[in-house]
Amino acid sequence: MSSTESDMEQAVADVVSSVPMPIPTPTLSSSPAPSSSKMDIDDDDDDDDDIKLPAKTTSHQTIGHHHYDDDDDDEEEDDDEIVQEIPVFLSQSLSHTLRLIQYPLQRRQPSSSTATTTTTTTTGPIQPPEPSEVRVRSRHYMMEVDYHTPNNIQYEGNFAMTRRTYSSHTVPISTHLAVGKLIKNNDNETPSSLHLMPLSGILQLRPNFTHIDQEIAREEADEAILEDEYNGNSTDRKPLGYQKKESERAALARKSSYAFKRASEDSEVWQVLQIYDATSQPAQDIVQQVTDTRYGSINRVQPAEFHKRKAASFSSSAAAASLSTPPPSSLNERYVNSLNYLPPPPNTSPADQHKSSYHPPYAQHPNGHLKRDPDDQIGGNDGDDESKISFLVSKMVRLMQLGSPMPFSVLRSQFSPTLSDGTLLQALGSCAVMVRGNFCLSSRLMGMPPHMAQARTFLLFLFQSMGVVHRKRLEHVFVLANNDNPTDPRNGRTNNHNTTTTTTTSDVPPTAVTPAMLEYLLHQVGRKEHRSGGWVLKVDDDVTFGEQHPQTLLVHVQHWATLMEHHFAPWLQRYRE
Repeated sequence: MSSTESDMEQAVADVVSSVPMPIPTPTLSSSPAPSSSKMDIDDDDDDDDDIKLPAKTTSHQTIGHHHYDDDDDDEEEDDDEIVQEIPVFLSQSLSHTLRLIQYPLQRRQPSSSTATTTTTTTTGPIQPPEPSEVRVRSRHYMMEVDYHTPNNIQYEGNFAMTRRTYSSHTVPISTHLAVGKLIKNNDNETPSSLHLMPLSGILQLRPNFTHIDQEIAREEADEAILEDEYNGNSTDRKPLGYQKKESERAALARKSSYAFKRASEDSEVWQVLQIYDATSQPAQDIVQQVTDTRYGSINRVQPAEFHKRKAASFSSSAAAASLSTPPPSSLNERYVNSLNYLPPPPNTSPADQHKSSYHPPYAQHPNGHLKRDPDDQIGGNDGDDESKISFLVSKMVRLMQLGSPMPFSVLRSQFSPTLSDGTLLQALGSCAVMVRGNFCLSSRLMGMPPHMAQARTFLLFLFQSMGVVHRKRLEHVFVLANNDNPTDPRNGRTNNHNTTTTTTTSDVPPTAVTPAMLEYLLHQVGRKEHRSGGWVLKVDDDVTFGEQHPQTLLVHVQHWATLMEHHFAPWLQRYRE
């Protein structure tokens, strides 16, 4: 090293030593912490000595919770025991009127007292302000919510906004959703029951700027009046015009247009709703309907062991007869299980799954996951027929819950080879329909509103009978559909065993099927084909299934023929016009 470099290093060392720098002492807490390092800062004292820095670690040193032991994790999981079991009830009192409203995100306005501070303390989620007015159009499934304009907004300009209006947009429900109410005991500490209320729809609110359109229309109307007054003394003759009679194709195009949709929506009068605070007495009375049997049916969801004991007490003939009409509690149990979206715990053996309280969605068997397990004994003779069919139906519903068509070979690969095809087809007959050799989940199990589920069933019927579906013609069917017509196919529905029951017009919801819903259904079960200009099924036709199982094919063909004869005849006639 040269003398010049030595002199430079000595000069730097002298400068550094001349600057006073307090060096904090690294400390390590003996108590375990959830993180690997912790920094304690006292906001009231600016002394740097109070700052505790994390200790320096090397590659051979482990501090705190950096070291994970699998044995310790297993012990912690074993210590996590079930402390209480809460009975679950399915309440139907508010299921037809209960809707979820999604508000846009809003920025929290800081108060004047905390505006100058650097940190603010917030407790609880940001709640939307109380609306000033709520309006609905029940026939078109629309809602508008008005809010007062904040005081910091100036009411100036041509487009002054006196109030903030949010319009609803329908979000199709593609799965099961429910609202739960936990009922507590008198001591107000331990819960006694959980009541689930299914949701009938989701409304997403977005800002509405129609006040700008109204202001522009008002200005244009004023200009038209002034122009008429200016040209009022004109004696020019106005030409006579003749309008050609509208053809069916032109009428279909007009009724499928956006202008016709807006005119239909504007023709319905807004209904103003009453707004109650959650703590008010009217709101409490509505909530009490959840647990009151006078307002609707309340069914308790029994555990799987209850159904197994009940099924074991039946004779073979009674068990076979019960398959035709599943008990209501069993259907409620499937619905509640469908609300569980948690995946199976990782690295969990079938025996541990059976001991734990966790059950996969739509399944009561310990091996109810999607992948086939070699130890799956569903095809054995240990269980009775009712529990076997119930498990198969639950697993198939989970496999097809997205609504897309699936070939039988794909469904067959998810079950044990010891299970016969006849048993699988028997379970499929109660939860799915066959469309051109493939199986689609029944619309009643899709969690959709009734009118949307029946539109999906008609769409599957068109795929089965025609193969190619045109969206414009499909919209034409629902534009001309009349809910007050007792022969309308929306007044009928199918049950588990391909039979048809007729309902009254009061059971038909007044909401019409919108073009957006039809497009959603088309994307769910079909794909666009450019050669024909229409929509075809997502998967190719399975011709080999009918050759291998002709009896099952005949049953499903008769099912579609029954729907055509009793329900879909007027719809199909409008579709072909």
